[in-house]
Amino acid sequence: MTLPYDVIRVLFAFVPYDDMKRWMLVDKTMYALAMQRLRSVRYPMDVRCLKSLHPVTEHVSLHAPYTGNLSNVRVEGNGHRIRGIVRRCCLINCHIYEAVLIHCILMRCSIADGALAHNVETNGDCYMETVDIHDNVKGLINMGYLRMVDCTVTNNITGLESRGKLTMNHCTVEDNSVGMHVCGDMVREDVAMHNNTINLLRTQPARPVGRCWTQ
Repeated sequence: MTLPYDVIRVLFAFVPYDDMKRWMLVDKTMYALAMQRLRSVRYPMDVRCLKSLHPVTEHVSLHAPYTGNLSNVRVEGNGHRIRGIVRRCCLINCHIYEAVLIHCILMRCSIADGALAHNVETNGDCYMETVDIHDNVKGLINMGYLRMVDCTVTNNITGLESRGKLTMNHCTVEDNSVGMHVCGDMVREDVAMHNNTINLLRTQPARPVGRCWTQ
């Protein structure tokens, strides 16, 4: 008997659990159980790659550092490092390192220990709340629309650079060589800037960065 393409696509479109067989996804009795099981995955216990998750997967719990691409999920990082291209994700309690974030939400995360020209790039429409950016050559470069709330930027050579539109509310920028380098639009409300060699550097728009997600 030839299986319909839709069935084949369901069976082979994701990385399976060790305790769940692929046939369960097309079995009438086991379908509901299988779908519920797929909604939340643990890395690396359940899956070894987060790029090929089943479409029904909504939540990922990290139990080890992850390097690779991921999209369209809510990630509970448990303090582990994420490195790669991340699209349309909500990242909670993650250590973001050498990553490109596109249309993402970050909550209680850190961007730290970056030794490259810039550690993290944001593009599209991004939101950060209670994010700590520290101990980087350049912690963050914003190429899109970024809103930051209750964030801290400390002990960087350059805290953050914005070439798009930046909105900051109730943030702290201190103990950096250059607190902020802005060549786009910026709106600030209740932003404390202390002990920076240069608090705010404004320049004309520059060329796109070399490590841009569109290149």
